[in-house]
Amino acid sequence: APFPLDEPILSSDSMLDLANALSSTSHVVHPRTHLIWEVIWSYLTKPSTDQPRKRILVEKCPLGNQSAGETLTELFQVVILRSLLGEDEKPTKQGTTTHQRRALALTLVKILVGGTYTSCITGPSAIDLENELLEKVVLSP
Repeated sequence: APFPLDEPILSSDSMLDLANALSSTSHVVHPRTHLIWEVIWSYLTKPSTDQPRKRILVEKCPLGNQSAGETLTELFQVVILRSLLGEDEKPTKQGTTTHQRRALALTLVKILVGGTYTSCITGPSAIDLENELLEKVVLSP
């Protein structure tokens, strides 16, 4: 495949570049999320063999050698915590987070902890993260 199609879409290298674009999807308000988030969940997960509505992480991301768990951790740190919630912002600086960005961050956390969401790609779905990964990524970043 020609460049850039021969590179992984989501990786540690691309996450900072994608953070602003993904953060700007907050204009689609709760309970809906922008279609790109459904694409990301489809990219990082696959249907569970025993429960089709449950989605589990794939082993590795397409085209890369980074695990889906590492990519999800990076996504959570860079996009959700830093870009949407403004974790790195100094208290004296006027923050760039908005109500919509914070609402999107909470919606994404709800999805990551197993909340059901309706996807136009996969239908009613829920991400089923292993407990260890859930704790590492979402509960104690």
